[in-house]
Amino acid sequence: PVKQLPVMGGRPLNRVQALAKIAEIKAKFGLKGASV
Repeated sequence: PVKQLPVMGGRPLNRVQALAKIAEIKAKFGLKGASV
């Protein structure tokens, strides 16, 4: 089940954008190997 994602940048992200954003954030914090 997919939880509802928070609104970022003033509009809700679709699933692809959300996954890309998560990957971006994980890369920034060096958590590439961590699961969400």
